[in-house]
Amino acid sequence: MTSSSWYVFIEEERIDFDVWEPACLRPEWSLVHGEYVEGEEDARDVGERLAREHIPELTAVGMLPGDRPHRGVYRVPDGSLLVRVKGRHRECRFRVSVGELVYSEEEITAPRPEGKAPRRNETLFYLRFLLLG
Repeated sequence: MTSSSWYVFIEEERIDFDVWEPACLRPEWSLVHGEYVEGEEDARDVGERLAREHIPELTAVGMLPGDRPHRGVYRVPDGSLLVRVKGRHRECRFRVSVGELVYSEEEITAPRPEGKAPRRNETLFYLRFLLLG
């Protein structure tokens, strides 16, 4: 008998503001929570609890103590839960998924070649150049 590793994940819909085009708002999904759970049944229970209790960051910003936003939880065909949360001025969506770890591999770092300097982060170098001259 092999033991399985089960996880519960929350992905929130976020708005990406385009710096060059302020009128262009692009929604994107971002993983905001991952939690190890002992078994599949427990993972599903934790997922359903998180679907009922989790408040997305964008909604939480405008909430006052004692506020409870409107919430709709939908089970979609792939088994995940899609949640719609609406507070005073914002509506957000997030997805709760349960997954089994089927493969994991440790990172292997190769030794640096002799005489080769580590690569600098060009952005930080440029910012330091602008600030310090």
